Amino acid sequence: MLGNHDRSRIATRIGRKQSRVAQLLLLTLRGTPTCYYGDELGMQDVHVPLEMMHDPQGKDNPLHSRDPQRSPMQWNNEDSAGFCAPGVVPWLPLAEDYQQCNVEVEQKEEHSHLLAVRTLLSLRRSIPALNIGTYESIELNSKECFGYVREHEGKRYLIVLNFSDQEQSLSLPFKEGVVVFSTHLNHTGSIELADFVLPGNEGYVFEIV
Repeated sequence: MLGNHDRSRIATRIGRKQSRVAQLLLLTLRGTPTCYYGDELGMQDVHVPLEMMHDPQGKDNPLHSRDPQRSPMQWNNEDSAGFCAPGVVPWLPLAEDYQQCNVEVEQKEEHSHLLAVRTLLSLRRSIPALNIGTYESIELNSKECFGYVREHEGKRYLIVLNFSDQEQSLSLPFKEGVVVFSTHLNHTGSIELADFVLPGNEGYVFEIV
C-alpha cells in the first residue's frame, strides 16, 4: 500500500511522474496490492480552508489535518466532479485541476495515468510471474534505480525503476528484453539491456529473451 486516508497522497509526496513509477513498483511486487482511491488518476492533496475542515485533529491543528487527501473522487468535469448529484456541494473542496484529472477524461487519453494503472492490472492478472512468481533483486550500478526479476515456470520478467528525474546508464545482467510495459506507455519492441539508458521518472517491465 502506497497511500491511505491518513497520509498525504503519493502524487503529492513524490510528484505525478514518480507516482507512475510507484504504481509500477506496487503492481509488480509480490503480495496483495492496495490502491487508495484516486491514486490511479494521479490525484493530489487539496487545499482545505479551516472553516471547511471536518477532521477533528485538523480543527485543532490544521497542519495535521487529514482532509486534504480525503477530497471527493474525481469522476468527471461536472460541478461536483460526478461525486454528488447536480447542485449538491461535496463535503470537501475539489482539486483545482479536477476537470482534467478525472476518470472520464483519463479513460480517453492514450497515455494517461489511469490507462497505465489499468494496463498494469491487466498484466498482473495475465502473467503468472507478476502475480505468483518468485522474486529476486538485482544489483544495479546506480543508487537512483531499483531492479528485480519475477519468474514463473521458466518465464522471466525484469522490472527496472528510476526514482530520479535524471536518466541513468545501467549495466543490466541480461543481453536483450522485450518491452512489456513502460510507465508512459510509449515504448515497445526489443531493447539491448547490457548498456541500457533508463530515462528519468521512468520504469519498464521486460520479458527476458
